[in-house]
Amino acid sequence: MLVDITGRERAEDILRESEDLKAIVDTTPECVKVIAADGTQMLMNEAGLAIVGADSAEDVAGRSVYDLIAPEDRESFRLQSACLLRRGKPRLSSTSPV
Repeated sequence: MLVDITGRERAEDILRESEDLKAIVDTTPECVKVIAADGTQMLMNEAGLAIVGADSAEDVAGRSVYDLIAPEDRESFRLQSACLLRRGKPRLSSTSPV
């Protein structure tokens, strides 16, 4: 079985190219994650790992973000993600689970 990791490698390259961005992501006390269009988690900062109880980024990389979202919030998250991909900015909502 072959798995295309081009998107993940590109995301990692972008983070490596920008040490300033990496420092911000790493030190932000909120969960910061990079998710592929299909919902596959590519990267997550330490704060996010702590929230989901993961020991390392490898524990969540390649898994579906939907595994970590409460079932009742998954559809809202999916709609917000689709909006973000379509418009390039999130749909703001006072009931947002993310």
